Amino acid sequence: MNRRYVHLGVNPFGSGTNAVPNLNSILESYLVQRADYYRYASQNYVLYTDASLVQIANEIKSLPGFQLTYIFLSELNLAAGYFGWMHPDFWRWLAGERTTPSGAKIQALP
Repeated sequence: MNRRYVHLGVNPFGSGTNAVPNLNSILESYLVQRADYYRYASQNYVLYTDASLVQIANEIKSLPGFQLTYIFLSELNLAAGYFGWMHPDFWRWLAGERTTPSGAKIQALP
């Protein structure tokens, strides 16, 4: 599958009543191996990855404590347009050069 942008939303409470302790550090330890990512809010990420949505969801669900966590993934079609008010670092990341987990460089979408 080709690399593309994916939105990831995580509800740490899910169907349970307790949030996963250290949710972001556990999740980001996984994400750094699977994708280039930018966390833009406490529960929201944009990923640049070649993994399928099902694969990402299943792998996150297998992380310790994430079994009841709600997860939403959706491909982002930037060619259809986008607009918003975000930190300048986000816009630089979105337009910037990517590096795979192995260190190989890949070019971001135009």
